[in-house]
Amino acid sequence: TRRHTDTRVTVTRRHANGGADGRRPCRLRISAADVRLDPVDDEPGVVVRRDEIARFALSGTEAPEVVLYLRSPDRVERVSVRFPSFRLLNLFGRYLRADLLANDAIGSAPERARPIGVLLVDDDEQSRELTTVFLNERSDRLSILEASSARAALDVLAAADRRQAVDCVVSDYKMPGMDGIEFLEAVRADHPDLPFILYTARGSEAVASDAISAGVTDYLQKDPSTEQYELLANRIRNAVERTRAERARKRHLEAIETAREGISILDPDGEYIYVNEAYAALYGYDPDEMVGDHWELVYPDDEVETTRTEILPLVEERGYWHGETTGIRADGTTFPEDHVLSVTDRGDLVCTVRDLSARRDRQAELRLKDRVLDEAPIGITISDPASEDNPLIYVNDHFEQLTGYDAEEAVGRNCRFLQGDATREEPVAAMRAAIDDFEPVTVELRNYRKDGTEFWNRVTIAPLVDDDGSVENYVGFQEDVTDR
Repeated sequence: TRRHTDTRVTVTRRHANGGADGRRPCRLRISAADVRLDPVDDEPGVVVRRDEIARFALSGTEAPEVVLYLRSPDRVERVSVRFPSFRLLNLFGRYLRADLLANDAIGSAPERARPIGVLLVDDDEQSRELTTVFLNERSDRLSILEASSARAALDVLAAADRRQAVDCVVSDYKMPGMDGIEFLEAVRADHPDLPFILYTARGSEAVASDAISAGVTDYLQKDPSTEQYELLANRIRNAVERTRAERARKRHLEAIETAREGISILDPDGEYIYVNEAYAALYGYDPDEMVGDHWELVYPDDEVETTRTEILPLVEERGYWHGETTGIRADGTTFPEDHVLSVTDRGDLVCTVRDLSARRDRQAELRLKDRVLDEAPIGITISDPASEDNPLIYVNDHFEQLTGYDAEEAVGRNCRFLQGDATREEPVAAMRAAIDDFEPVTVELRNYRKDGTEFWNRVTIAPLVDDDGSVENYVGFQEDVTDR
């Protein structure tokens, strides 16, 4: 429901030159534009713009921690942020991941920085030579492989994974054996997304039409001027960067498609432009049914008003919101949801949603169990054998009535404080032996109330074990059997 201002974390920085700062306590502050890490000792802090985060990794093996890998014109470094709880780590991870889904700067910056492998295909050796020389002059990012025929180029593509990656094909049209259109069709059979630019001196509208039908990325006619190479280099860069960005986006969407939590992306008008299976299933729809619809589809009227007047203004101001809302399913039933909203630089809204019904049911079940324990007509105690002297950690209301001791007076003490001068050793020894052997036991012994009066107490003690069979607690039942 708020930005995590003043969340205490521990930060370690490691720089590209090998230098490192020791762990330092900081205050974490996040917004739509940046993440701030301000040391509590008022030393200079760290400001990380979201577009500087090349990637991140969550760690939960030993402590709740996230590692940020940063790249900017003046620094390259690794920043490790340790959180006080896994809950805060999870929320911060969702904040980062929401931006990752819609921010190309995060998803594809490392890939766009790579050199661009170009396969230049032309049967005219001089034309290939001129094109290679002038393309290299126009851009030092282009790494050019040459092939003198379409057949030779197909062999290069087949071996590209083992030698040099090919990011774009630039091909002439009129070549012996297999022309540029036939070559394009062969490439598309195995590489449907590989950028392919038809670059020819013998073009026509018919050739351009056939190339478009075969799936050409771009079409450019050769020109005697040197400006054509600048144009060709730009076409290559643009085509490759679009393809890399789309691949990155597909990877991100594939990752969130398999996520258990519901994730959606809304455009600035509030209409769904992406919905994963988990999100749609929460509301009883198919993803295709929701895309193009407005977010009001899945919220009751009162929630729509609250979202418009309270939540969305906070998102616009801070770039982030986390809280609980009520969703409405296609069949009209409602459910409580954990809701995170994050706005991107483009104005899109990334939403992650989890159904809280099961957690609410568990909470209700726990409350019921608490009521049963508190209101049971018999004294109930729970002790902690892992602590020194196996002290009580819980007593119910009837125990207080039975003994005259308030919970505050009883908790933290071993239950033997109810014993006195007239308590026989035999039942006490039996209880002690059963506890040592992790066995249940029932005894009757004389105990004393807070006011000093005696009563006969029928005591049953039983061990409570965890999934591994280890004893976690002992539960005791106290019953006044004096009248018997």
